[in-house]
Amino acid sequence: MDTTGLVEADLVVDPKGIVAAISKEINVNELPVDISSIVQVEAGGSVIMPPFVDMHCHLRAIVQISEDYESGCRAAAKGGFGYLMSMPNTDPATDSVDSVLKARTLISNSETMGVKVEIASAITKGRNGVKPVDFESLIRNQVRYFTDDGSGINDREVMQTAIRTLEGTDCILAQHLEEKSAFDSGIMNLGDVSTKLGLAGISKNAEVLMLARDIELLSLNSVKYHAMHLSVAESVELVKKAKDSGLKLTCEVTPHHLFFDETELLSLDPNFKVNPPLRPYADVVALRQGLLDKTIDVIATDHAPHRAATKEMPIETAPFGMLGLQTAFSAAFTSLLDNKDLNSLNDCANELTVVMRAMSLNPRRILGLDDGTVVKGEKANFVLINPMKNMVQTHGDIESRSQNSPYLGRKLRGSIEYLFLEGESILMDGKLTK
Repeated sequence: MDTTGLVEADLVVDPKGIVAAISKEINVNELPVDISSIVQVEAGGSVIMPPFVDMHCHLRAIVQISEDYESGCRAAAKGGFGYLMSMPNTDPATDSVDSVLKARTLISNSETMGVKVEIASAITKGRNGVKPVDFESLIRNQVRYFTDDGSGINDREVMQTAIRTLEGTDCILAQHLEEKSAFDSGIMNLGDVSTKLGLAGISKNAEVLMLARDIELLSLNSVKYHAMHLSVAESVELVKKAKDSGLKLTCEVTPHHLFFDETELLSLDPNFKVNPPLRPYADVVALRQGLLDKTIDVIATDHAPHRAATKEMPIETAPFGMLGLQTAFSAAFTSLLDNKDLNSLNDCANELTVVMRAMSLNPRRILGLDDGTVVKGEKANFVLINPMKNMVQTHGDIESRSQNSPYLGRKLRGSIEYLFLEGESILMDGKLTK
């Protein structure tokens, strides 16, 4: 599958991991490799895409309790990912050259399954929203993604300073949209469900007010700005208007905000407690439409592992966050299908194109990576997906060190079958090769 849509073809990868042929009709006698040395896979009904890129995940690797680089990359590979942007809300925060270099050393000493991990830096020291980090020294050390994710930059002057400092660079300034006065220590969406349960709610204004402020600042200074995990219709509309006015910004949505709505919290299951919270179904519909009309650029997981000792506490005290790397494609694809009947690949070609654009092509473009095109004569880099096959996640399937997945036992459409990274077979028949 490429940007033009579905393209029917056979593909040959030689024993050295090089793409030997891509053609609708391959003459085995003309292949530059002994056909007997090649494992033949019947993949009719499957599609090949560039490996996915996650611009927003939490690998917790400095503390190494709920996740580390090895477990996180195993989960990523099983989900078809080849590239991860690891968030800086570690303990301590990743907010200096020393902390970035320490993280990179941990990565280099870990088995990452061929998945590339890039380290993001905080915008402010300790992610406290007050004192900006030393942007210049971090940029000199090839850091190019800055965010206080987990907290929004509430101080207007601090945010304006960050925008002005990064203006004219290739760096991305990513904002966790959370205006403190509207957040008010809530644990779920402020609405009918929170009222029914008698639980503190989080107003949509926590997101909308900060996004509106940042868009105003962007009209004064130009920087590569990325709005993280949109969750409400008003945010989608703000982004659309900003883009229509000529402002250059990008944004993302998570699979869980496309798949679930706030009624899941009626179960009081802490696995559905996330920040921003699950919203009413009308917002879910608006987010899906935002993807379809290209207002929303990226699907990012916000993969947030937590060990059972904390996540299984009462919902009032359990931490925010859920797993997402292994189920990202299937959850997003299933949500966009919206119960559509599938009889052939042509029935879901549009949804596949949207997911490929949002999980691979757009994040690659935003981060300045290669476009992921499969090219004859080069190392194999692709994920093979069977969109017609269902998958049901079980505890035994989870590669993360944590188990806080809201998708356990749910039937999702679309199975990740194979993954090649830099010519190496990472996933075969849905199973990791090592």
